[in-house]
Amino acid sequence: MLIKNKIERDEYLRTKPVFYQRGWYAFVNNDDLSKPPANDAYLSERQQYDEYLEGFGDAFANHECLTN
Repeated sequence: MLIKNKIERDEYLRTKPVFYQRGWYAFVNNDDLSKPPANDAYLSERQQYDEYLEGFGDAFANHECLTN
């Protein structure tokens, strides 16, 4: 799915877990990828980081598609 504007992005991210969203916004905000998200009780740290990386990667892929 190619996300072209803020409205599409917001609608898409509403369907995703919190740590996926954090990863997406980390890419958008040029945050440090090596810095894992804060720990929450409902997910293991590994699950959180996996979702975070997935969101970061998908945001990167979307950006690359838009710029090519």
